[in-house]
Amino acid sequence: MAPRVAKKDRGEPPKPVIRNGGLGFYPIKPLALWTLAHGQCDAVIGHKDAPQTLQLKEQPALTIRSGKAAEPVNLGGKVFNGFSDAFYRGVLPQVILVVSDAAGLKRFAEEFLDHLEKLFSLGFFLPQATHSAVLADPLTPDPVDQLVPCFVVANNGIVFASLLKQLAESLHNMTAVDEETRTRILGKFTRGLLNVRDDGHYEPGQPVHCDPLRTLKLAGGSAHTQKTVLYILQTQGVQAVLESRVANPVDRLELENALWRVFYGILPSLHRDGLLSAKEAKTLQTVVPETILQIGKQIRAFSEEESLETLLRETPIVPDAEGTTAAPSLISGDSILLGSLSKVAESLNLGEETQSLKALKQKVLDQLQTP
Repeated sequence: MAPRVAKKDRGEPPKPVIRNGGLGFYPIKPLALWTLAHGQCDAVIGHKDAPQTLQLKEQPALTIRSGKAAEPVNLGGKVFNGFSDAFYRGVLPQVILVVSDAAGLKRFAEEFLDHLEKLFSLGFFLPQATHSAVLADPLTPDPVDQLVPCFVVANNGIVFASLLKQLAESLHNMTAVDEETRTRILGKFTRGLLNVRDDGHYEPGQPVHCDPLRTLKLAGGSAHTQKTVLYILQTQGVQAVLESRVANPVDRLELENALWRVFYGILPSLHRDGLLSAKEAKTLQTVVPETILQIGKQIRAFSEEESLETLLRETPIVPDAEGTTAAPSLISGDSILLGSLSKVAESLNLGEETQSLKALKQKVLDQLQTP
C-alpha cells in the first residue's frame, strides 16, 4: 500500500475545465498513439469502458515502429476512459481530433452528449455566465469555452451533416440548454481532412505503425473555433489550413476524401481481389470520380473550372512512414461512404450514376463480409 500523503502536501486538486493549448485524439487508433508517443499531442480519449481502453490505461506500455526500428514507450497518465475521466483530471484537451470510423461516429456523439448532460445536471454551466454576459464583461468566465473542447471530425466518410443533426436534436431535448448555448456548442465542431487517410485499428500487443500527421484542411464551425484549432495544430507542427475557396467547404473536404478513397483505395482493392476486371476497374476510375466531380459542382463544393485531374493532384497518394505506398485495402467505412454518395446522386436526379454507386457498394459489402 502506498504511504498516505498529508493533506497539506497534496497540492491543489485539478480544476475540471478543458486544458488550454492541449491537443488530443478520440478514440484509440494507431495515429492517435503514434502522435502521442512522439509528443505531438497530449492525450488520447478512448471509448468509455471499452476493453481496449481499460487495458491500455492499466498497461500503457507499447511499441512504436519507425521503419525497421522499434522503440518501447510508456503512455501512463495520457490515455483516458472517456471524456469525463480526462475532464475531472483537468487534462481534457482544448482541441480533439475525432478519427473513429464512420460507424463509430454515433458512439462518439453519444459519449460526448452523455458527458455534457452530466455537466449541465451538476451545474457547471451557470445561467448568469451567458455569451451576452461575456461580451458585456470580458472578465466573466465563458462556460462553453471553459468546458467544451473544439472538435475536428477527421474520419473517412460523408458524415458531418448527419453528426450535427444528431447533436442538434439531442441538445434540443436537453431542457437545461438554451438556444444561445446550443448554437455555441455546435459551433465547436469542425470538419477536417488529414493527410493520413486510413490508419487502421490498434491491436493490443502489436507494434504501432502509421503515417505521421503532417497536414490538415479545416472547414465548418465558428470563426473562433477555426482560429483556435488552426493555432493549436500549428504549434504542434501540423500544417493546418482553412478551406475557403468555395461556397460549400465542408462538403468539399468530404468529397475530396471520397474521391481519394474511390480512386486509390476502393477500386484498386476490388480489382486486386478479383471483384472487378481490369476493364471494369479502368472504366469505373473515370465514371465514379466524374460523378463525384459532378455532385461537387452541383452543391457548390467544387468550382465550375475545376477538373478531375486538378482534384486528384490535391489528394495525392501519401507514402507510409517507410517511404513506400501501402497496398490498397477496403475499410468498413467504404460501404457507408458509397451509400452516402448514392443518396446524394439520387437526390440530384443522377439516375445512372446512382445505380453505379449502389452496385459498387454491394461489391464492397460482399468483399468485407467474406471470411
